[in-house]
Amino acid sequence: MVSGQSLNGAIDPLTSFPAENAVLWKDGQIINLGTLGGYESGAGWHNSRGQVVGFSSNMTPDPCSLFGLGTQTRAFMWEDGKMKHLGTSGGPDAVAVFINQKGQVAGISYTNSIPNAGACPTTVDPFLWDKGKMIDLGSLGGTSGGPAEEVGLNNKGQVVGASNLAGDLTSHAFVWPGGDGKMRDLGTLGGNNSNAEAINDAGEIIGVSDTWTPSMVFSGRMAR
Repeated sequence: MVSGQSLNGAIDPLTSFPAENAVLWKDGQIINLGTLGGYESGAGWHNSRGQVVGFSSNMTPDPCSLFGLGTQTRAFMWEDGKMKHLGTSGGPDAVAVFINQKGQVAGISYTNSIPNAGACPTTVDPFLWDKGKMIDLGSLGGTSGGPAEEVGLNNKGQVVGASNLAGDLTSHAFVWPGGDGKMRDLGTLGGNNSNAEAINDAGEIIGVSDTWTPSMVFSGRMAR
């Protein structure tokens, strides 16, 4: 099975660009997974049970639409021919990125409808959807975070990625849940930023980190 998106031959009247829909290729056929009422959708991961996750637009106007589609963007799970809306963490938009063999889903969601510093986007937190409930995984103090781009969810329901720190000038790798059931800051290798990129079922994590940070320039020289 292969999941992704395909042009469907139509033009999205809200963007004036060709519309795309989420698809699943299975048994030699491509299946259009449809939308949640809007013109666009796209698929992220699928599992061996044929469950597919992704995002879909609806027809509710949204000035801070995650992908600039002009409407709300909602997370979905598709199975047995039906697309199910997974909800949000309080804001108007969400995107499902990963799904494991248990049917747990990881992604990102707006937590409110208020643009930060007067400009889009609003606060974005990673989430874990499990047994019909979306869990806001929180942040490391900043207003933007999300799961890893490669393998952000394992079959134990652990999520890794990166979250901004307070002030949104730096970001650190995280794992959820940490030892206290909350998001754990994995730190850095001496620099300001780090990012977790993948986790396996043993809980081992790989990623990248700054190893040092250039300081401000003083008297024409840069200190290390």
